[in-house]
Amino acid sequence: AAMSALKAYACLQGRAYVIPDDIVTLAPHLFGHRLTVKGGAEQAKLVLNDCIQGPVETLVSSSTKG
Repeated sequence: AAMSALKAYACLQGRAYVIPDDIVTLAPHLFGHRLTVKGGAEQAKLVLNDCIQGPVETLVSSSTKG
């Protein structure tokens, strides 16, 4: 379901492909409801951003090496 949402978002942005910024933008909306974090929804967004930061940086780094 997350991939479908990412593809739809990319399409709405005029692209036929997903970029790392799409993941960063949608992650809180796609996964935030799955977290229970002391501090509420805003804290959950921060936790999600921390969790996706490394993988997104790796993705960007590996895609620019080729």
